[in-house]
Amino acid sequence: MTEAQKARKSHAERREEAEARIVEAARDLISEKGTFAVTMADIGIRAGYSRGLPYQRFGSKEGILEAVLQSFIDRFNTRRDHVARPERGLDSITSLIETYFDRDPKDWKNAKALIIIMAEASLHEGRLRDLVVQYNRKHIDYLKKHLAIAREQDQVSVDIDGESLAVIIMGTLRGVVLQSLSDQDIDLQKAKHRLLEIVFSLLGVPQEHRRETSRTVPVVCSSGDLSNSR
Repeated sequence: MTEAQKARKSHAERREEAEARIVEAARDLISEKGTFAVTMADIGIRAGYSRGLPYQRFGSKEGILEAVLQSFIDRFNTRRDHVARPERGLDSITSLIETYFDRDPKDWKNAKALIIIMAEASLHEGRLRDLVVQYNRKHIDYLKKHLAIAREQDQVSVDIDGESLAVIIMGTLRGVVLQSLSDQDIDLQKAKHRLLEIVFSLLGVPQEHRRETSRTVPVVCSSGDLSNSR
């Protein structure tokens, strides 16, 4: 490798590090005071850079928010796949529910930031609302896809409206997370097991296809896309 190639690689690595730190700073600030109160200058300073670097790297506040939302997907996929990448169909549905509840305590700041972004997106029409709709759609489409696969593979015995069930599952998950951010006495493990029982019953899942695991999922970063097919 030539010195020029090493220099280019070093520059690329520095750029990637800067963007990751800016996204992390944005997540932290949003969890502290919301999306509307956070400025690009705040983000740059919190990340340890100039006030203008966030503009240089992401172009706009909406660009950073889009990167923040994608970072939630990336982190979720990495946590979900850490133990074992789930099989298509019912296993993927079960794994999504388990991963939502099995969080490292340090990850709750990210959960709070996501809830705030979703709540504030509902206040005004605009780019933020569009980004949240796209984010939600990825989760709903993922569940719909694997519900259809589970039906095709006879893992479930009830033919149910996948769109509606996907919306209900995601709404329930986020509602429980929202409550637990304020009430730390909520037993998330009991809530997880009960929700899985409800979903299995609604789908008519035979006992031999039911799976629950007790696992601690670490918080690490990687790339991924919840809506990707396997």
